[in-house]
Amino acid sequence: MERVQSFNRVLGLAVFGALAGCGGQVNTPPNEFSPPSQYQYSGPTAGDFSNFADVVTDNTGAVLNRTLTEKVTSVAADGSYTASWADPSGATDMSGTVDQTFYPTVVQYNAAGQTTGTVVTPYSGVATTCLLSPHNGDAPAVLAQLQQWTLTYTQACGASTQSVAVTGAFQDIELLQIPAGNFNAYRFAYVLTYTADGATVNDYVNTWYNATTTDTRLLQQSDYFVYNGNVPQGTIVSDIKTLQNYQ
Repeated sequence: MERVQSFNRVLGLAVFGALAGCGGQVNTPPNEFSPPSQYQYSGPTAGDFSNFADVVTDNTGAVLNRTLTEKVTSVAADGSYTASWADPSGATDMSGTVDQTFYPTVVQYNAAGQTTGTVVTPYSGVATTCLLSPHNGDAPAVLAQLQQWTLTYTQACGASTQSVAVTGAFQDIELLQIPAGNFNAYRFAYVLTYTADGATVNDYVNTWYNATTTDTRLLQQSDYFVYNGNVPQGTIVSDIKTLQNYQ
């Protein structure tokens, strides 16, 4: 079962610039910050780094705990950028017949922080390049609170092509307390629907992005997968990423 990769703009969901104060806590009480009335994307700086705890649960009840890192490697004049994601342990993670390994991945984002391409390089074998047209359906660069968006995009990975329908909304701005600090955060909710190996997949996603400074860094993302059809033992049913620290 090949799941669609939802590399959201972490400043990494992808995206980021350095938050106020390098690498550390942002402890801004809500009453000292006036949240914006709308969401507006702000891109990263080359060298921005995010360290995430990633908790993966599959349909056997097995839980995988790992670390994922994301580093912005380059930012173009138009605001588009490239970032590298990895599991620094280099571990191979199998559950049943399902390969849950997070292989080194290079992600290309457009100027709105939406994914347009990925290159996944296994520890042995040939890299797989995927192109997303027009992009992965992540949030537009500007949204009013409760505003919705929809998009159907194509993900082409070699000879394999998937059509993915996305419906999302900017929910609100709320206080998020995570190991990386306390943040006023933009919260988005959306669902990706696609077919893989004969099963219809609904990926229910919640993401939180930094709203405390001009850097809309990814703070947390939860994915819950619902399958309509037979899937193998070891298929992932939830994946939760939480920012631990950053630079």
